[in-house]
Amino acid sequence: MLTAMLYDLWSAIRRAQLRKRAIAEVSALDDRLLRDIGLSRAEIRRAVDGTLRARGPARDARPGTPARPRCAPAAAGCR
Repeated sequence: MLTAMLYDLWSAIRRAQLRKRAIAEVSALDDRLLRDIGLSRAEIRRAVDGTLRARGPARDARPGTPARPRCAPAAAGCR
């Protein structure tokens, strides 16, 4: 029982460390790179936590332009 509690504590500490590191790494990106991957600085924590809601097809797409389909890189016709 004590072993399980210590393991749970260790796991929680490790997850917190990994989260902090991920936030720091994404925060180090410049604004242009963040924009390229579709994030604003205000969204970094939610993106790392996995609670950022997905947007529609490209947020910055011009009206009337079709969204590019998402596909696996190995799929035929994907670039």
